[in-house]
Amino acid sequence: MKFYYCYVILTIATLSCSSTRFGVVNAASATGSGSAESEICYCAPNSYKFTLDFSLTCSPVNITLGDAVAATTCFVIPFGDPEVSDLVPVSVQSIDILEFNRNGQVIVQENIGADFIDGNTFSYISYATILGMIMDPEDLPGGIQVNIVGLNKDGEEIANVHQIPFTNACGAYPVLSEGQSIGWTRFNVDYHI
Repeated sequence: MKFYYCYVILTIATLSCSSTRFGVVNAASATGSGSAESEICYCAPNSYKFTLDFSLTCSPVNITLGDAVAATTCFVIPFGDPEVSDLVPVSVQSIDILEFNRNGQVIVQENIGADFIDGNTFSYISYATILGMIMDPEDLPGGIQVNIVGLNKDGEEIANVHQIPFTNACGAYPVLSEGQSIGWTRFNVDYHI
């Protein structure tokens, strides 16, 4: 089995793809003849930089689905009081980033902070950058979810939740491009090869 790393660093910025032998799956017969290798690839951002844009909503999401991104999910809802109808934030009180593995299990949950306004930026660095964190191909990042809790002009809590699962297809990059957006966030991307 070959294990490919495709490190895509958003904002700080290098793109390098390399292959590393992760192990070999032997498909040989009982006589020992023949073998087969399967490839496991990882092409997902390992650093994110977001800009808050309160003029955005979940529709339309302008992230290209296909080679690198498997799907997107996004919604904006009242947070607490279901009667809240103004779903446009004027500030953000809390941002949580959840990163999950290829099996959909949450590996990391990080609170980014509070008291953001329109145009502010926030960043997140993937657990994939931590040496020794990935010991098994299933531990590779499979996607990211962002939970944002904000206040509308009346001080009522509203939430934006969006999720981006990756395909991890070999050679599928860039994963995200400059200016793409989902929910209340726009991606800042700087790729260098």
